[in-house]
Amino acid sequence: MLSGETTQAAKVSDATTPESTPPADKVAANDYLLTEILLRLPIKSLLRFKSVSKHCLSLIANPYFSRRRQPSPYTPSGLLLHPFSSHCISPQLDFIPLHDDDNPSDSHLSTVTSFPGLPAVKILNSCNGLLCCSNFYRIGSPLNYYIYNPTTKQYTTLPQPVVDVQKHVDSLNLAFDPSTSPFYKVVCVWSTLVQRRSYFQIEIYSSETRHWRKSGELFTARNMDFQDGVYWNGAINWVSFWGDSLYFNVDEERLGTLPMLPVRDGRYNRPRGKNTLEWFVKYRIDLDGVANANPEMIGNQLYPAYFNDYAFVILSLVRGQKDEESFLVLHIPGKVIRYNFGDKSFKKLCDVALRRSDDAEVTCPLRYADYLAFEYMECLSCV
Repeated sequence: MLSGETTQAAKVSDATTPESTPPADKVAANDYLLTEILLRLPIKSLLRFKSVSKHCLSLIANPYFSRRRQPSPYTPSGLLLHPFSSHCISPQLDFIPLHDDDNPSDSHLSTVTSFPGLPAVKILNSCNGLLCCSNFYRIGSPLNYYIYNPTTKQYTTLPQPVVDVQKHVDSLNLAFDPSTSPFYKVVCVWSTLVQRRSYFQIEIYSSETRHWRKSGELFTARNMDFQDGVYWNGAINWVSFWGDSLYFNVDEERLGTLPMLPVRDGRYNRPRGKNTLEWFVKYRIDLDGVANANPEMIGNQLYPAYFNDYAFVILSLVRGQKDEESFLVLHIPGKVIRYNFGDKSFKKLCDVALRRSDDAEVTCPLRYADYLAFEYMECLSCV
């Protein structure tokens, strides 16, 4: 009897020892191992795992996980294209893959619905995987602004900037660098008339504090279009073609001046005190080789308007970690190609159907001539 009780006790003890725990349970109980496994999964699998358990959701939603998951420097996996119109912008976007692993040899553009739950919107700018958007202004309805993550299909509605009826919002620019912070900022520039002269003010929204606040004092700017700002090197940069350009360092909240763009090929240098910033030609491309391989680029082949010129549209310049890894994305009749700066080579990224114009007798060779292109990269950051 004693021997039997001892044997039964030994079995119970064996069943509760760590060695008898299933391997899957061991991994699930080890946050380090589970995180290392999740980091190696494709983005679609990660999105599914977020709904498996609260434990997986907490690991994936952790800002530390997002910073490790996102490559540095950040490289876009594709371009999001949508039509620009003063009347309507469809919430449906066309996607162009930029790399071989996303691009089968017979690939065509795929259409993706990227704004579930939102009305027709337009993209103002993109930054490291997030999009800054707005709805269309209509008399009697408010103009709302959104931050949207096309990877997770999540969005947030921004509170309205502190702007009264005598002021006008000129632009909103998104500033987001997940390598330094899980939070993003939105830089708003609004203008007001003071004694018939335009003055501008900057306000900043932080996703950490969830509110707007003024930055600096009113300032003047001549011939400046604030709608085309680009976030680069920690600053929002606004380029003017008729005078000095401006930049706003987001972390330091400092407004600075860039010299005017060169009026001719070559260098243009106008030092301002100790400021030695200057513009210079960084890349040159020769489209003759592209046109020889793609005779449809020659205008008179398809469209009389391009009789003496090549038919093409620059969709994006994608910066690589090294200069020779950078490339240009060109839209030519019937296709989108990638032109590599390093070795001057080019290859097709995808085919594009020609677009019929209002005149049934004419086929426009450049389907995306009036589209806006925004870089897309996978991003798990919460908005």
